[in-house]
Amino acid sequence: VEVSNCNEFNCSVISFLSPSKESAKPLDKNANIAMGSNDTIYSNSSRHIATKLYYAKLIKEARELGLERKTMTLRSFESLGGVVFLARELIRFSLDASGSNIVCLADIKANIQKFWSFDIAASRYVKELCDENNSPENLLQSSTIAQLCSDRTIKCKIALQVLRSALLANNRPESLKKFAQEAIDWSPDETTKSEIQEATRLLIIDDIVRRYCGHKGTELFRVSNPRHSYRLLKHVCRYIDTPCQFQDILFLCNSFTHLSKVDA
Repeated sequence: VEVSNCNEFNCSVISFLSPSKESAKPLDKNANIAMGSNDTIYSNSSRHIATKLYYAKLIKEARELGLERKTMTLRSFESLGGVVFLARELIRFSLDASGSNIVCLADIKANIQKFWSFDIAASRYVKELCDENNSPENLLQSSTIAQLCSDRTIKCKIALQVLRSALLANNRPESLKKFAQEAIDWSPDETTKSEIQEATRLLIIDDIVRRYCGHKGTELFRVSNPRHSYRLLKHVCRYIDTPCQFQDILFLCNSFTHLSKVDA
């Protein structure tokens, strides 16, 4: 009996001091997890540093192009919108520095392309500009930006924003008439062409109302009311000394189907 008990005891000790493969697996697994976690942390840290260095490089290049230091810092890069904000601010700075000179802006466009798509950045900047203020300066800047874009769809999108914003402006640059005609030629399809033509038509009618009725007249005149257009035509016919009277009469007759050149 004693020998038997001794053998059982020795076997138990040996078994305890030499664990089986199954009992060793959890230790190996935990070790692998710990090592994997360290690799992940290191990888994430390296990626974070590389991203920050890239942001710093972009900001440095933007400052070399004239962007003010206070406009964006490394800390505010992501919160302000990243490269989208950077490209938009460079367009703003370039416009202010060049005085909307299209030749100067064309040279700067290539530099802005290094950061992001000029056309997309331009479209977002014009929307912000027109929503903020429809002053003659903003309208002129926006029309200049549209001419620099390469994508015809974006060019027309900006053109529509400018023309519709101009309709609400008290004053607008004379160059918008030529710009509107150019925008019609940019149209990639008939639907866009029709939209630009209609925006141009409304803008010219608004000019006619202001010329003969003053700014107050635009508050009363409604394009959708046939009587208003008929009365406007009769009113314009009275101003025989106005140099552009004949052209204005023809335009009104061509713009409204119920108006006749014979009646005018």
